[in-house]
Amino acid sequence: MRLRMTWDSLWQIFRNDWGNIASLAGLVVSAFTLWFAKKAKAAADAARDEARRQNLVDEILGAQKKAEQMGAYLSQQKWEVVHLISQEMITACSQILRRWGKESLPERSRNNFLVAQQQAGSIAEVAVRALRLAPSDREFKMLSVAQHKALELLSVEAAEFAGIIEKTR
Repeated sequence: MRLRMTWDSLWQIFRNDWGNIASLAGLVVSAFTLWFAKKAKAAADAARDEARRQNLVDEILGAQKKAEQMGAYLSQQKWEVVHLISQEMITACSQILRRWGKESLPERSRNNFLVAQQQAGSIAEVAVRALRLAPSDREFKMLSVAQHKALELLSVEAAEFAGIIEKTR
């Protein structure tokens, strides 16, 4: 038996089963819409994650800049400014640790931020004392070492997270 479709027979099928055909077309459109929506959500999630990583790098670079500034003012022995910048650096490291926490920062990075924060705290203590009594050569050398250590740790973290962003692009 040979099936031969004519326009009349197609029109008859469409007229009798238009609801089923419309349902099937709706199902196909819904499937494509779902597929595109999932792709769009994945792209939005990836963009959000990249923006978060960039924000983290920006915050680390801000703390690193404070450590650099601290070194410049430390060499000039401008103790009020050294104290102010060390306090800003303590705050920056604290905010990075609180905001990003365990879910975004590996333990090594958290430890580096804690050490940088402690170095800044030590510098702040000596800077406050230096307003009344100039630090000894030994204390000044320790301040320079602490500033350098904090700068080094923050530089390592900035480079590490910037590298992660570059790899994900």
